[in-house]
Amino acid sequence: MIALRGIYVRIVAYIPSDWKYIRITDINELDDILPKTKRKEDVMKKIIFGLFLLLANIANAFAQGTNKPEFYGNSGISFPIGPDEFSDYWRMGFNFGGGIGYPISPNFSLVGYFDFNNFRFDDDKYLRDYGFAGYGISISGGEASIITLSGNLKATLHTTTSSVHPYLWGGIGFFKLSIGDITIYGPGGAVSVEGDSESAFSVLVGGGIDFVIGERMDLFIEGKYVIGFTEGESTQMFPVKFGIKFR
Repeated sequence: MIALRGIYVRIVAYIPSDWKYIRITDINELDDILPKTKRKEDVMKKIIFGLFLLLANIANAFAQGTNKPEFYGNSGISFPIGPDEFSDYWRMGFNFGGGIGYPISPNFSLVGYFDFNNFRFDDDKYLRDYGFAGYGISISGGEASIITLSGNLKATLHTTTSSVHPYLWGGIGFFKLSIGDITIYGPGGAVSVEGDSESAFSVLVGGGIDFVIGERMDLFIEGKYVIGFTEGESTQMFPVKFGIKFR
């Protein structure tokens, strides 16, 4: 995965040469180490257009149907799953998001959803694993954020009068990974490493439970496995959400 792996190479490559106890990667080799990220603008445009059509269809259903729209809001925690660089050097983070849905039958709903996930770079673990600890080197910045915009099908497993409704969830959408700028401090001074970003197609699968607490309000807990098909290796995370739904 270019956006993540490139950060590791650059941290080593940009360490000042007067820090002689650290092996330096030749900066001129970076272009060979880091192949150029292919632009996926056409694919992204198609995904965004498809999501726009989904939301337009939901809005049209609102106008014509008797079912009521559903509005979602959530926050929670997110776990970095893969590739190894992501799960090893970024910590568990937080998420928040919201969406709008429309029931198309007693068991199925179409839902458009926006999610933001943030992960802090584990600089201490990175320095230990790469043998940089104990030399007066520190790292700041490097937070990873993932934004998803998705169209989803929600399948409620039963619609009895029970106040507990388990469900399954699946969708596709837009996925944007961003890595913040990193600053490296040490005996030779401070250097900055520019962050990176990449957009990709994504798939989301998961499930959860709705807890009915009123005529027009539910609480929900949900887990979702998200795969972004980023360059080289896919990026994976598992957000756990706690939220509220109005209908």
